[in-house]
Amino acid sequence: MKKLLALVFLLQSTFPAIGQDDFSLQFDHVALSVKNLDESTAFYVDILNLKEITNRTQNPGIRWFSLGEGKELHLVSTVPGEVKINKAVHFALTTENYDAFVDRLKANKIAYQSWPGILNKISVRPDGIRQVYIRDPDGYWIEVNSVNNRVGDLPDPVEAKWKGQEVCKVIEENEELRTLKCIFPPGVGHDKHFHAKHYGYTLKGSAFKITDAEGTREVNVTTGSDFFNSAMNWHEVENIGDSTAVFLIMEIK
Repeated sequence: MKKLLALVFLLQSTFPAIGQDDFSLQFDHVALSVKNLDESTAFYVDILNLKEITNRTQNPGIRWFSLGEGKELHLVSTVPGEVKINKAVHFALTTENYDAFVDRLKANKIAYQSWPGILNKISVRPDGIRQVYIRDPDGYWIEVNSVNNRVGDLPDPVEAKWKGQEVCKVIEENEELRTLKCIFPPGVGHDKHFHAKHYGYTLKGSAFKITDAEGTREVNVTTGSDFFNSAMNWHEVENIGDSTAVFLIMEIK
């Protein structure tokens, strides 16, 4: 034990501690080993719409692609051997036009799946972000999500207000559910916010103006009606009717 402590002391004296502010790291590129460089290039260009850029290694077995904002993808066909991976090993891309991307997958008959592995199913995170997982010709997993389709860091229904006033409050919460009660007197709305997966029940209905990614519309919400949403990126509402509306919202964790 004395010898071990002496060795530790010697190492600490020989190699002084490096402060946390001495340097910082930023993401630069991801490199993937591929079998067929042309086939993989076609996938990343034609399906994922990546732009090929100059390969500054000048190695004919390597090709570079832009991921935007100076970040790059490098495809490398010069290293022999098989790479075995699972879905936990993946990189993620995001798009502002998520529906158009999914339509391209369908048009090209590219299989996609949710995180649990359900074929042709889109995962929805609790914050409303949509995700699908696909594989390239060498079996690498790629997540494509809708983070860029979300407008800023939006509040949830409890955090969101209307002109500074509370609209929704938590009345019950456990490990599986969070239950909210939301009250909208005439002329009161709800500033832009996102929803996690939830079931809603209308205790008292009214007429609402609803604005979301699809535009603005007026909807008559009747007493006793219910609804379910796997999630939504954002919306904002306003009670344009003559009566106070009351909702119970049960968020599924």
